[in-house]
Amino acid sequence: MSKVYGDLNGRYHGTDFNYLVNTVERDDFGKEDFVVLPRIGIDLERATEKPCILVKDLFGERPYVFNDVGFTQFCNKLGMPSSYMKKCPNDLFCDNAEHWISKSSVAEDPWLLRTKRSTDPSSPGYIRAVLSDRYGTLDNKHVIQGIEKIVDKQRSFSLQNFSLTDRGFYVNGVFSDTAVDLGMSEGKPDTIFGGIHISNSEVGCGTVSISVLIFRQVCSNGLILSSGDFNLYRRKHIVFDHSDLIKNFEIAANNIYEPVRKAIDIYARSKDEKIENPVETIEDLGKKFNLTVNQIERVKDNFEIEGGDDNKFTLINAFTRTARDLENDDLKAEMESQASRILTLKLVS
Repeated sequence: MSKVYGDLNGRYHGTDFNYLVNTVERDDFGKEDFVVLPRIGIDLERATEKPCILVKDLFGERPYVFNDVGFTQFCNKLGMPSSYMKKCPNDLFCDNAEHWISKSSVAEDPWLLRTKRSTDPSSPGYIRAVLSDRYGTLDNKHVIQGIEKIVDKQRSFSLQNFSLTDRGFYVNGVFSDTAVDLGMSEGKPDTIFGGIHISNSEVGCGTVSISVLIFRQVCSNGLILSSGDFNLYRRKHIVFDHSDLIKNFEIAANNIYEPVRKAIDIYARSKDEKIENPVETIEDLGKKFNLTVNQIERVKDNFEIEGGDDNKFTLINAFTRTARDLENDDLKAEMESQASRILTLKLVS
């Protein structure tokens, strides 16, 4: 069995599929959904220090606090600025929420509350999402069933890493028979593999999707290609049969090699595409990708660490190396996807 380990950010590395399954099963424990009419199904709790709502069901009222995603969605539903509401004392938050629940037309429609019970029976659970009742629940446990089809169909497939956050679920895997040798880097063989990046959000922060992944072994960088032919499957969270998801994962597994090999070829040829003014290019791209000043500076540093060659290949790896070191896995996946846009941008001299 391959060694698997987790770091403090909830990111797990290794090739043990059973560990992935068990982690998702543990994470699923205590999750519950409620469909409520806000005006009769939700009360505001004023006796707590932090915002807390009481959700009414057949068994009475249950208290729930919010995580960041749930709080932002609750405020957005009612047209309240979440950043301001976070700073307000609980009484002021309750005043605003009660007012807009009574006045807003949005509160006339049913809401889907996605919750999770606390492991401590004496503590409240938390609201992890506030969505329309038309939202189609497609959970990580269903995605696992789809991944099982890929594992069964493609014997060369192995997991590289995965992560679970409040916003999303991300899985990266590679195919051992797609290896391409690019020479040496940092005194080690520079081998790249083609693979897939699978993502899902149970809380309305993204679709379920399968994208092409390029994995550079020497530095564990990942590059996610999610547009055009490299978008192997994407589905919004609307009501549908979960068996449809499993079937489409199986179709994607059967048609994976052509787009993966195409992506590897484009990536390898990026060494021949020269760029002018790398520092200026990094700054321009950083602004385009909405990176912070500190992140842009890290990309500049990593450009030099990657060898400083004035080509797209080095530029892409500077961005993916920066993404690799981010503590926030949602931002990591986003930056790895943004970096792939460099492949098609006209930066040649």
